[in-house]
Amino acid sequence: MRVRAAALLVFAAALLLYLPAVRNGFAYDDHMIVRINESVHDLSNAHRLFTQPYWPVEDLGLYRPLVLLGFAVDWAISGGSPGWFHFVNALWNAAASALVFLFLISFVHVPVAALAALVFAAHPVHVEAVANIVGRAEVMAAVFSLVALVTWVRSDPDRPLPPARLGLVLTCYVLALLSKENAIMLPALLALADIARGALTPAAIGRWARCRASAFAMMAAAALTWLAARGVVLGELGPDAVDPTLDVATATIPRILTALQAWPTILRLLIVPYTLLADYGPGVIMPALGMTAAAAAGALVFAGLVAGGTAAWLRGRGRTAAVLLFLPVALLPTSNLIVPIGIIVAERTLYLPSLVVPMALAFAAASWWQSRHRTAVIAAASIVILLFSARTLLRIPVWDSTASVHAALLRDRPDAFRGHWYLARVAVNRNAPREALERYSDALGIWPYRQRLVLEAAAYAAQSGDLPFAARLTTFALSRWPNDVRFLRIHAAAHLDLGDTATARSSIDRALRIAPEDSTLLAMRSAILPGLRQ
Repeated sequence: MRVRAAALLVFAAALLLYLPAVRNGFAYDDHMIVRINESVHDLSNAHRLFTQPYWPVEDLGLYRPLVLLGFAVDWAISGGSPGWFHFVNALWNAAASALVFLFLISFVHVPVAALAALVFAAHPVHVEAVANIVGRAEVMAAVFSLVALVTWVRSDPDRPLPPARLGLVLTCYVLALLSKENAIMLPALLALADIARGALTPAAIGRWARCRASAFAMMAAAALTWLAARGVVLGELGPDAVDPTLDVATATIPRILTALQAWPTILRLLIVPYTLLADYGPGVIMPALGMTAAAAAGALVFAGLVAGGTAAWLRGRGRTAAVLLFLPVALLPTSNLIVPIGIIVAERTLYLPSLVVPMALAFAAASWWQSRHRTAVIAAASIVILLFSARTLLRIPVWDSTASVHAALLRDRPDAFRGHWYLARVAVNRNAPREALERYSDALGIWPYRQRLVLEAAAYAAQSGDLPFAARLTTFALSRWPNDVRFLRIHAAAHLDLGDTATARSSIDRALRIAPEDSTLLAMRSAILPGLRQ
């Protein structure tokens, strides 16, 4: 009964903390995935959600049908009310927080586990995942992973899992995979849980492997099946659109160095989550084409965690090993160390990996609790919970709308190129061409290597009559993307209107060799030819 009461307390506290998010609207990616995505507005065609990519426009290599199904159910219930979507997110987060408690009581006393779970519930790094509707993918994957972890640590490590428990773990693994790609690391997290409770030691590795072999084999089969289904739906395993910094850091070594720069930021977010950003792209984190101080620090962090965790395991310090190895394992799919993905750092991806914080606190506090320093443990944990809760409550309203998200981003990091890009689009919608072109210039001054940004700015410059700007942008663009017909078309049109028919003709001919049936190019060539004949 004591355990049940504590779990309900954690659940209720987590739910109450995020109730203010119910006042938020659709923000950022919510518009594309939920508000204007017709596929989640008709629950009668829900089966089709399992045969389509998660992102409806750009190829980001994402397959999350269970999340889309959840959005379809929410739309059917609420008629598209954002408040309901936010409330459901808060419920998922409350469930995850309670499951963190149920996981930790396998290692520490109930009060210590409850305090640590409340730290998890209040952690400000979770706000993006919970207060932004599409962040539900992270929370759902975490809930299913945590159910599997709780089931796993409550089984006898010296015997194979009973069929019912094995079935539950496998079911949760599949559901987690259908919610978010990074759940593929769940088997490794289960192994870390066994390390933490002393079941997987160097001396006992053979016995452990024999008891767990069938479970891991079935999980491997489930992962391969999921990968095959994902490949059929998406047509490929990796995304076409990667983080903007990786548009420059394309080679393997620069990509890895750029990725390593994220690790000091990740540690800071988990330990001192005061400054929170919606975007950590160019301007915040820049590509590392060679060794940088941030890359060196990141390499030390990553290597230190892996080496320290391995050494602790070899010395029989299972809990220390599990804490140190948890981040490298949990973050591996989103680390860009293996394959490039669409982000370098995103706070939403730290939702399940942040479990390392309550784990570390619980394991450290356990010895203090047993030595009767309980008042000190409660006081310290309460201070952390209060500070985290205050920061969370201040951060939740930021995710009210796309405008509020970018306003906060530009306030905290004026050098974030996405903030200026957003302001340019706002100015375009307000029909303020001068302001729009200034904002495009600001964004391009920070990061001129994002193809879509350059194309958007060049097209608008040509449309609004700033032909020299359009010509300069397209000249630069063609030095990077020489066979992009869209840039060639704008380049030709701008020079044609500027009276430079020779340059226009050269661009038209070049573009027609790539797209010989392009009607716009053919029309421009026809317009030039009479003048040439004269």
